Amino acid sequence: MAIRFLSSQDIETGTLTVSTIDNLNRTAYQFLVSDSGLVKYRTGSEVLSDIGAGTVSSISISPGTGISGGGTVTSSGTLTITNSDRGSSQAIFKNFAVSGQTTVTANINNDILNLAAGSNVTITTNAATDTITIASTDTNNFPSSLAWDTATGILTLGRTGLASLTIDLDDRYPLNNGTGATGTWGIGISGNAATATTATTAGNVSGIVAVANGGTGSSTAAGALTNLGAYAATNPSGYTSNTGTVTSVIAGTGLSGGTISTTGTIGLANTAVTAGSYTSSNITVDAQGRITAASNGSGGGGSIYKLTAQTLTSASWSLVSGYYTYTFSNVNITVNTRVDFTPDRTSYLEVTTCGMQSEVTVGAGSCTFYSLFPPQTNITGEITIFPTV
Repeated sequence: MAIRFLSSQDIETGTLTVSTIDNLNRTAYQFLVSDSGLVKYRTGSEVLSDIGAGTVSSISISPGTGISGGGTVTSSGTLTITNSDRGSSQAIFKNFAVSGQTTVTANINNDILNLAAGSNVTITTNAATDTITIASTDTNNFPSSLAWDTATGILTLGRTGLASLTIDLDDRYPLNNGTGATGTWGIGISGNAATATTATTAGNVSGIVAVANGGTGSSTAAGALTNLGAYAATNPSGYTSNTGTVTSVIAGTGLSGGTISTTGTIGLANTAVTAGSYTSSNITVDAQGRITAASNGSGGGGSIYKLTAQTLTSASWSLVSGYYTYTFSNVNITVNTRVDFTPDRTSYLEVTTCGMQSEVTVGAGSCTFYSLFPPQTNITGEITIFPTV
């Protein structure tokens, strides 16, 4: 049903009939719309058709970086989207470790790391430049000045952070009898040094200085020796009171020269051993440390073998019981030998980096080298085989 609205009508003759709008008698008609001057009843489907609305058959959501879930819904259903990376794979610092201390770990995304200033340390921040400044405070006390008052004889040492230290040097320092920084430094004494009281320019002391005042009390050498209680080196007076109590020296075990009562020579006594060189010698030593018997032996011995330009290939190391091992074979290696390895200059860095050990185990025809980590490059050097018996 449609309704036409008449804006104005002229009635001169005839009859004008106006009909009323019937009551809505269909439940499907839920909308009243205007269409080109007409008012119409429309159903819901008719309104969708009038406005050109369509039907969504499905919706899809694809997760991006750090997001998991998503999918497609065709008619009805639920899509779950999850933040799968909340920082674990990002280049961020989460743990802060100090050797011997408990590790500090961020518990939430916006956790705060607190920095505490220790003794004589200050920490300041600048939010504008994202800067943290850590500074130390110098509390050392050190000398800052040194002054000497020649009028009073007081030496003053100025010290930062402490009171000045003063030392009274009056009458305890040499006088400068020159002018300015030049002249002669020292104390000269004239007259009898035992009673001298006047200090003059430096020079030799004239007169006699008493023993009590640090002198000899004499102007002659002989008198000085007597005053000091000393004997002349040549013993001109023939003193004998300093004679000792030793009357003879006896030669002990292993010594020769007999008993000496006046003069003589004590020497090392010869043994029955013939002087010379011995091979794999069998020797006998007495309590005095002398070799009293020696003869040639038949013991082991052997040659030393130096194998230069040897290469331990990096691919031949194997992990055995916590160590990487390399087996080197040579017919001269036995259980009675020792093997040393000296790396070339070009292999020093690799030997250090892989932690190659100095310990080498030997067996019949081969030896085993050890390292903490597998070498990344070939190791070259010299292998030396020593006999141990």
